[in-house]
Amino acid sequence: MGRCESCGRATCLDCAIPFRGRLLCESCASRELGVPEPPARPTHRLRRPDVTATVLLSLALLLTIPPWHRSGPLTELLSAWRPGPQPWPLLTSIGTVVALGLAVAPMAVGTLPLRTITASYALVATIATAAAVVALAASPDYTSPTPAPFAMAALTASGAALGLVRARRLRP
Repeated sequence: MGRCESCGRATCLDCAIPFRGRLLCESCASRELGVPEPPARPTHRLRRPDVTATVLLSLALLLTIPPWHRSGPLTELLSAWRPGPQPWPLLTSIGTVVALGLAVAPMAVGTLPLRTITASYALVATIATAAAVVALAASPDYTSPTPAPFAMAALTASGAALGLVRARRLRP
C-alpha cells in the first residue's frame, strides 16, 4: 500500500503510477498528463464461489443419500428427502441445498454484496445444522442412527462457521 504524492490518497502498488519520480494515483496521473480521468476500476472483491464452503456443503449434501438409520423410518437410500413423521431430515436436506446454492451464488448474482451472500449461506447452513441435530435428538428410541447425520451436522456446522467468519471479514 502506498500514498499518492499529489493528493495523499492511499493506493495499492498495482494501481500506483510512477510519474516523473513521484508515485501518483490514477486520477492525479491523468490530471498531470491532461488526459480525461479513467473510469472507476471494479472493486477487488472476487466474484467467485467460496470454494471451501462449497466443498463442505457438497459433502453434506452427499450425506443425504445414504440411510440415516439402521432401523426405523430412515433406512432406505434418499430417505432423508422423503416427508415422514418428523420433518427434520427433509428440512436438513433442503437447507443444505439452499446453503450450497448461496455459496455458489456469487458467480450468478452480481448485484448483491458478497457479504450478504456469505452471511445468507452461513445462516441457512446454521438452520440445516440445527435441523440435523433436532433430527438426531427426536429420533425414536428404537432407531439406531448411522454416521451420516452426525457427519452431515458437522459439515454444515463447519460451512456455517466458515461463512460467519468470512462475512465478518468482508467490508460492508
